[in-house]
Amino acid sequence: MKILRIEINAFGKWRQKNFDFSSGNQLIYGENEAGKSTIYQFIQAILFGFPSKGRKKKDYTPKDGAAYGGRIWLEHPTHGEFMVERYKQQNRGKAKVVFGEQIGSKTLLAQLISPLTRELFQQVFTFQQEQLSELDHLREKELHDMLISLGITGSSQVFQKRQEYYNQAQNLYKKKGQKLLINQKLNNWKSLQGKIYQKQAQEDFFSQLVMQEQAAKKEQDKLRQEISKNNEKLLHLNQQKINFSLYEEWQELQENTLNELPNEQLMTDLQEFSNRYQQMSERLEELEATLEKHSGMDLQSAQYYFFLEQETEVKDLLKEQAQVEQLVNEWHRLQVETRETEAELKILEQRWGWQRQNQPVEFQQSLEWKTLFSQNQQFLEEDQQLTIRLQVAKEQQELIDAEISQLEARYPFLLQNQQAKKEKRNSIPYIIAGGTAIALGLFFPLPWKIIFLLSGAGIIGSYFFHKENNSKDNSLEVKGMWQEKLGQLDVASAQIAEIEENRKQNQQMKQQLNQQVQYLVTQWCLNQLNTVELMKEYGQEVSDYQRLCAIYERKQKREREIQERLLFLERKFDIVQEWLPIQGKLISEKMDLLAQFVQEMEQMKFARSYQQNTLLTQEINQLKKKQKTWLQEYAQQLNEAHLTYPSEVPLFLQKAHETIQKQERLAELSKILTPLFPEKMTRAFLEQESLHLDQLQRQLQLEEKAASEQQQRLNIQVEELQKDGTLDELYQEESRQKAELEHLMVEWGAYEIAGTFLGDLSTEMSERQLPQLLKEATYYLGLLTDHKYQRILLKEDLLTLTDGKTEFPIYELSTGTKDQLIMAMRFAYLSLEANRALCPVIIDDGWLHYDSHRKYYLAKLLAEFGKKYQIICFSSDKEMLSYYQELQQSVKRLEGV
Repeated sequence: MKILRIEINAFGKWRQKNFDFSSGNQLIYGENEAGKSTIYQFIQAILFGFPSKGRKKKDYTPKDGAAYGGRIWLEHPTHGEFMVERYKQQNRGKAKVVFGEQIGSKTLLAQLISPLTRELFQQVFTFQQEQLSELDHLREKELHDMLISLGITGSSQVFQKRQEYYNQAQNLYKKKGQKLLINQKLNNWKSLQGKIYQKQAQEDFFSQLVMQEQAAKKEQDKLRQEISKNNEKLLHLNQQKINFSLYEEWQELQENTLNELPNEQLMTDLQEFSNRYQQMSERLEELEATLEKHSGMDLQSAQYYFFLEQETEVKDLLKEQAQVEQLVNEWHRLQVETRETEAELKILEQRWGWQRQNQPVEFQQSLEWKTLFSQNQQFLEEDQQLTIRLQVAKEQQELIDAEISQLEARYPFLLQNQQAKKEKRNSIPYIIAGGTAIALGLFFPLPWKIIFLLSGAGIIGSYFFHKENNSKDNSLEVKGMWQEKLGQLDVASAQIAEIEENRKQNQQMKQQLNQQVQYLVTQWCLNQLNTVELMKEYGQEVSDYQRLCAIYERKQKREREIQERLLFLERKFDIVQEWLPIQGKLISEKMDLLAQFVQEMEQMKFARSYQQNTLLTQEINQLKKKQKTWLQEYAQQLNEAHLTYPSEVPLFLQKAHETIQKQERLAELSKILTPLFPEKMTRAFLEQESLHLDQLQRQLQLEEKAASEQQQRLNIQVEELQKDGTLDELYQEESRQKAELEHLMVEWGAYEIAGTFLGDLSTEMSERQLPQLLKEATYYLGLLTDHKYQRILLKEDLLTLTDGKTEFPIYELSTGTKDQLIMAMRFAYLSLEANRALCPVIIDDGWLHYDSHRKYYLAKLLAEFGKKYQIICFSSDKEMLSYYQELQQSVKRLEGV
């Protein structure tokens, strides 16, 4: 890829400036501060983005507000010519690419210049004096590795990165290191492990207790799971007991409900047939009765005239007959259900002393109840724990007391320490008697004098001899052990006193809680449901009582409504009281009498309208013919239903409708009860299973309580042994050091792997590319040194130069020759990559420290290399300018802003 032209709108000191570049080697010459480096920075900014601002970075942003940026025209050997434009204020500084008729952004730019990146541009295709001067301080092996890296990648970055990884790894750990971080951590870890093993060896009993505690905890968890599962079974059984009456109905429906029903069309046809046939039969009966009574009818009957006067009111009252029957049936059903509900309410009222006018309040969802229950559980657990601690402390006290008794029985002199005053008092008579005998001996003559003196000395001597023997028998070790046991006994007694005081305080707080419970019991009207335990176990019955009260009140209200409606209808019978025998009869009987009365009066009215028997007879005959015809039309439906007589049709339809209702009820119950009753069962089995699960639940609760007490007992003993906290602290320290070591070892391993990978990568690439690279580097080194050296060799993995007679290993080269070797290796790499021509070579005063001889041969190398590569040199060196002119290379002068 070549740079054809750049157009700077505003960048650093440049404004509205264009520069054209040729395809080969060229020199951009200008004095210091003429803007050479600014052009280089502009090319890099347009291709890869504007540089970020920093304290130690030069800022190229225009101070006069001009548009920061410009354009660059490039020629790619594959893609052809395209233009890149970038302005800081436009599109957030993103590039705009014009490629033929295609316009794109940074994605298109990356595709066109791929694989060229900012790092590759800076490390491979840019030559600056700073990059060369960085190598001056390297030792021979480092310089050798740097040259290999330059040769295979065109950059020293692989070498630098690998060396950086190795240095970081060695700063963390070395095999023989002592002061490095990982070495110190390993030594501390080893020391800590020794302390832990020593402490664990001292606490075998502690380990056994911990294992026992863990086993007890597992057993307790297992029992709690069984209790939970059993509780779920109990809840399921309770649901089954509540719904067992529905279950019995469900079973009865399953056994008695027919599955086969006549089709809907047949039932419709039969219903239509039955209605029409019934109408005809009723009309026929009516006509026959009228014909029968026609001749004897009393037109002056008082009842008939009453009927004519009150016909509308009487018929309106008769229309209420169906409603009356429905209300009476509903009233009887409500009476039965009300009695059942009242019986359930009385059971709860007798059990807990509740009253309907002052109903208990549902409390289980209230915050006060949850707080009380939580506090009660806490008090119970604390009291249980204190009871266990007291029992353990008393056992320890008894054990210590027994050990003290054994010591005192085995070593009687221990009790003498407690009788020091008594012994002191007992020693006074011995001293007085001995002193008296010695005093008397002074006044008596011989031999009595000697006798008294010897007797007094013997008395005093025998006392002190006996005392000395006792002191010899007193072992300091036994006395120390005895005193230690006495101290332990005092500690155990103090611990018992402390626990009893804590229990007393806990009981006081429990009493306060009970007072608060009693206050809430009164406030919630719970009466005999007056303890936390009862409230927890039977609290659901409060909701049941409220629900039953609501049901009872609802049914009572409905009964009153029905009674009021029936009384209202009964008062309407006052108009027929003189004409019908309704006194003392039920309302349903009154309705039957009224229906019979209306029928008779209608017949009389009909008979009065048709006085000729002939008309009645004709109509009767016509109705009978119609009945016969109607029966023939529906003969097929009757045969399909297996019916012989028309009178059987209503019963058949009634049974079909009842079957439909039963099937609907069966489906409804099946949906509700199938999950509750997956298998058939009896009430006796249900009661037996419930009793069995209750017993099992109580047994499991007792076992869980015992396991909890055992676990707490073991936990208390473990806590007593852990009071010093030494082992816990060691474990915590072990965990902390282990985490630190793991983190550091991962970090060290990552550095080692990364360095090894880069080394292996360099070796692999060098084996493939190095022979051809050394051949090219030999050619360019010959140009730089006027063919002083004929070949560059790799002997025993060491770069070596030869002039045909003598071989010069890299560590024997002078600084100037090393510099030329580095330059030759870089140009050799670029020469091998010339086919891709990713980017021009840009040199910014890369020879400032060269002498005249080296500058001339560098100019010759650039002239030679420029035949196949675009080279852009920026310099203020007049000597290099003269060499370019001498070699007839392109020179462009910068005239400043």
